[in-house]
Amino acid sequence: ASLLRWKYEILLFKDLRVLNFGLVGGIGCALRGASLAKFVPGPGDIVLCEYASVGKILSLLRENQVDFYSLCIDCRHPEGMFGSMATNNTKGGPNTGWHGPAELISGEWWDTVIALASRNDPKRLIVDYCDPDLYSLERSGLGQRQQLEIMSLRTAFLVGPRTFRPSNYSIPRTVITWARHQGKKSGEDKFERVRRVLHETIS
Repeated sequence: ASLLRWKYEILLFKDLRVLNFGLVGGIGCALRGASLAKFVPGPGDIVLCEYASVGKILSLLRENQVDFYSLCIDCRHPEGMFGSMATNNTKGGPNTGWHGPAELISGEWWDTVIALASRNDPKRLIVDYCDPDLYSLERSGLGQRQQLEIMSLRTAFLVGPRTFRPSNYSIPRTVITWARHQGKKSGEDKFERVRRVLHETIS
């Protein structure tokens, strides 16, 4: 449904071709099945895809030596909405479990997004609710280390993967080390301090 909304909003502008990629390829475009091998977006094209198709998009861009000028990830989903609407948006608040897409809490999926953003340093945007819930990842069942990894990859995507790539360490470790040194004298618990810094960076 969200892809349909994106398509109809974009089509309000003239001279833009919207390509729907992947499982939703039947919506105004035949980019599915065998025709996926012919997927080569051109200047002015806007490609819409669901989370699960990001890896396939990356593979086809590599095969066809094509890059995107900009990348936009829509992270709005029921889990984020419920978190932003909660009256007690603090630790110990409502615990409703994770209702969002599995990809958004997958380090492997965010690694693929980082790979997309590393190809030609495109413009990057994450669309989220105005008050994203700091504790939604905590309700996902991920451990503290995994939560910070997801937040660090999201931070790297927004700030720019190349900013953290020169390090000899992985991007999550480099981002977390950077965040750990921010506000070091605040007296906060180390995990809480890093999570707060990353949350402030990506909000």
